[in-house]
Amino acid sequence: MAIEAVQQPGIDTPTKEQKRERQRVEREASRFVLGPVSARLAVASIVVLIASAAAVAPFVLIVEASRALLADDGELAWRLIVIALALLGARGLLYSGTLLWTHLIDSSHQLTLRRLLAAKLARVPLGWFTERSAGEVKKLLQDDIDAVHYLVAHARVEFVSAVAVPALTFVYLFVVDWRLALVLLAPLFGYGIALSVMMGRGYREKMDVYYRWEKRTEAATVEF
Repeated sequence: MAIEAVQQPGIDTPTKEQKRERQRVEREASRFVLGPVSARLAVASIVVLIASAAAVAPFVLIVEASRALLADDGELAWRLIVIALALLGARGLLYSGTLLWTHLIDSSHQLTLRRLLAAKLARVPLGWFTERSAGEVKKLLQDDIDAVHYLVAHARVEFVSAVAVPALTFVYLFVVDWRLALVLLAPLFGYGIALSVMMGRGYREKMDVYYRWEKRTEAATVEF
C-alpha cells in the first residue's frame, strides 16, 4: 500500500512557487556555506581519485603476476606482487590522510560558522526569539552546523571514491572482456529500477512532511 503524505493542521503543503524559491535559497546557502572550503575540498577529491586508482591497480598487478607465473617467470611475478602491496599501503595512507585533512577543514569551518551565527543572533531583535521556540534556535545553532560536518568532511571525498573505484574497475573489465563487463552492469540497472519503484512518486513531498513533523517534535521536546 502506498503511503500518502496527509496534510495535518499547522502543516501547510508548499506550492510550486514556494518550492522553487526554497530551491533557490538552498543553492545560495550551499554556495555561502561551502564556498570558503570548495578549493580545498577539490584538492582532497583529486587525492582521493589517486587513492582510488591505487586501490584498483594492485588487482590488475595480481592478474599480471598470475600470467607471469603461468609463463614461468617467477621473478617478474614477485616484483609485481611487491608493487601491488606497496600500492595498497599507499592507498590507505592517502585516503586516511585525506579524511584527516577534511576533518581538520570541517573543524575550522564549523568554528567560523558558529561565530558568524552567534554574531548575527546578537544583533537580531528580541522579538525574533519570542517568535521561535527553543528547539528552533537549538537547531539553528547546533543541529544545522553539525549537519555541515558530513558535507565537508565526508560527502565529496566518499562520493569520488564510491564512483572512481567501480568506474576504473569497469574500464579494466571492458579492456579484458567487454561481454563480462556488460553482465556485471546488469545488477546495477536492476538496483536502480527497484530503488525508483520503492521510492515512488512524491518522495520529496513525503520527506518534507516528515522533516516538518520532526522539527515540531524536537521543538516540543526541548520546550518540555
